[in-house]
Amino acid sequence: MSVRILSTSPLAGDALRELGTAFPDLLITPFRTPSWNAALESAEAIVVMLSEPISEADIQAAPKLKAIGTYSVGVNHLPLSVCEAKGIIIVNTPGVLTDSTADIALALLLSVTRRIAEGEALVRSGTWTGWRPDQLLGLSLTGKTCGILGSGPIGKAFAKRVWGMGMNPVFWDREACGGSVGFGPEAAPRLPLHDLLGQSAVLSLHCPLTDATRGLLDREALLRLPRER
Repeated sequence: MSVRILSTSPLAGDALRELGTAFPDLLITPFRTPSWNAALESAEAIVVMLSEPISEADIQAAPKLKAIGTYSVGVNHLPLSVCEAKGIIIVNTPGVLTDSTADIALALLLSVTRRIAEGEALVRSGTWTGWRPDQLLGLSLTGKTCGILGSGPIGKAFAKRVWGMGMNPVFWDREACGGSVGFGPEAAPRLPLHDLLGQSAVLSLHCPLTDATRGLLDREALLRLPRER
């Protein structure tokens, strides 16, 4: 069977179905199944998820491969240097999840600091007997400093949200060049990591996992965070 486009998923919406209309020799089969492995030999394009890492061996097994489409913003699951050497085009989806990711990060922040999941579990348990002044007291965020690791689009979108809640965002990024980071309605200082940790009531990570960031937050770094009550 000749396969021009090999996808691990039908994706969401109509995009892949429309692509299959234009290119009938489209195969959708789960990642790393025997049928997926066999189709690599004739595939001219493959479509994968962020959770499906493509190896150099996969590229070698696909001599006709011209393009890889990834259903993600990130491309760290792809062998970029190998693809570049072979002239294989990488297609991703930059920008489409910026606001959604920042929304989820804010939801997680509120859930943890305001103990929302604990409160829901208590109510659902059937054991809740009513409100008490000291019940599930959380952390007040207004006026507190929010440390944001990463000043890319998602970090800036998150800063806009916490600033709107009355928090004071500060940034650290790999440039570590001082100055400030504009995030729309305002700008926030870019600090050395040591200084940022010492004043951050909460810390939100919006930087990629690379050799430069792996192990960035070790035990010593986390102990610099102030104790909030």
